[in-house]
Amino acid sequence: MFWNKDKKEQIGGIQTQLQSEDNNFHRTIIALERLERFLNSERGLNNSELKSTAIGTSRDFHDDAKNTPTRESYFMELSIQCSTLYIAAHYDDKEVFETAVEAFMKDLLEWYAGRELLDYYDEVDACVIPIMVALTYQSNNIDEIFQKYVYTIPTVEQSHEEKYQAIKTGVESWLLGKHLAEESLKQPQSLSNQEGYITSHIRGNAVDGYKRVISALTTMFDTSAPSKMLYKMVDKYLPYIVQQFPSVNEETIDDLYEKKAKGFVPITTENDVEESSALSKIYPLLYNAVISILDEHSVKYSEINIEVKQS
Repeated sequence: MFWNKDKKEQIGGIQTQLQSEDNNFHRTIIALERLERFLNSERGLNNSELKSTAIGTSRDFHDDAKNTPTRESYFMELSIQCSTLYIAAHYDDKEVFETAVEAFMKDLLEWYAGRELLDYYDEVDACVIPIMVALTYQSNNIDEIFQKYVYTIPTVEQSHEEKYQAIKTGVESWLLGKHLAEESLKQPQSLSNQEGYITSHIRGNAVDGYKRVISALTTMFDTSAPSKMLYKMVDKYLPYIVQQFPSVNEETIDDLYEKKAKGFVPITTENDVEESSALSKIYPLLYNAVISILDEHSVKYSEINIEVKQS
């Protein structure tokens, strides 16, 4: 994605910092794609249909044959990358910061669009929250956000020797990761793509990516906080995307969760995002009609669940 000439001249010496964020963002996508492949393999699925945009590139230094990854390591790596991305996303120049957010956020949504081939949601979809929080520099508690919305590494009972070794290994890994992150910040141009643009990770249209993740968050979580957080971030930096879905906003998201609390399940796939808003207005009519019929026939009940499957 190229910066226009006027913007590039205005950026001037900050170009190096932009390239640094590009490096960190690219490594975050590498970790995201690795987790995506791993989770799909756990399901016994073939990953060949999903496009790889970062794995295997010149900035991918993984050697799984030498260092065999574990389930926890896939998540730990992604969590660390999100935290490092937060550091790289800070700019003193507000206009440059906003331009960077717009570019990287759009690229992220274009990456998520590639997941529309999947008929399920998982932690990869949920990770859109900590990544976007890092890009928008909203909170420095990225690790806490990651564990809250994506994955909490389970704790296990260990002997004193096992705890010592685990701490020793963890500290060594942390120091190594910190060193590599600092080195990449010092020498961003040596790892980045050509000067003047960010690396593209496009797998589809940003609008489709937004549909995918907003539907995933409203489906996966029992609280509206994640989906409303996503809506507000995209609305602030890429308003043209949310404007294409006027029926999806904070009010309708709250309304959807109110219906879910009553046993209604209006969203099943990303294709139902807009339709769900219309359904949320119809559900009360169906609910009241069912109650009237049951009462008329003196039918006792403790709960009413209505599900509409759209074709």
